[in-house]
Amino acid sequence: MPADGVKAVFSDHKPSPAAAPATVPRARAAAPATKPRRAKQWGKIAQRTVPPDLEPDVLRLELIELGDAFRAYQQRPEPELPLLATLHERKARAFALWADVTGDGALRHEARRAEKAAQTTREMHDNRVGHLVPVGPSAVADGDTSSVEGPVVERLLTRTQAVHARAVLEYVAANAPYPEPEVRIAVLMLTLRAARAGTGNLTGQDLTGWLQGDAERVLEQLAAAD
Repeated sequence: MPADGVKAVFSDHKPSPAAAPATVPRARAAAPATKPRRAKQWGKIAQRTVPPDLEPDVLRLELIELGDAFRAYQQRPEPELPLLATLHERKARAFALWADVTGDGALRHEARRAEKAAQTTREMHDNRVGHLVPVGPSAVADGDTSSVEGPVVERLLTRTQAVHARAVLEYVAANAPYPEPEVRIAVLMLTLRAARAGTGNLTGQDLTGWLQGDAERVLEQLAAAD
């Protein structure tokens, strides 16, 4: 109480807020971190962009992988026709399904082209290794990868003719008396002239036409080698 006997009285007799126990709000729980959604992968095949929202997802991934595989095949130092035929077969199946999903007739046409390309590529491989199978109609070996449309290939030989040509070349390689290209050319032309009857006629004009300035030298080598 003050010394003058006056007591200060407040109209609010409730305890002062300062006297009340302080309450600290609870910390807000942190929201779990969410990973940002990654954009779906896209790619290209046969000059076409694979839509990132294409469904089913397995088709989209197959088309992207095929485009990459065709581009990788283009970088190979040597052709591998069985592998190329397999890629064309996969492309035919994938494009046929793509056409079913989208109703795009151009995709179905591309699928048929891929089927023919696979057949032709396998026939080319069979020709190389000498397999005899029935000859099918000429087809487009489009060689299509991710960006290049291949030319139409017209066959010059039937499958049987190709086997005969290979047999002649193997005979020349085994029987030419000298390894020079000019000698092998002369032996090849002589073999072809005599292939049916066992004998054939040659003229000086034939030899100079094949060998030009080397005709006399090559003829002397062949005569010396009997």
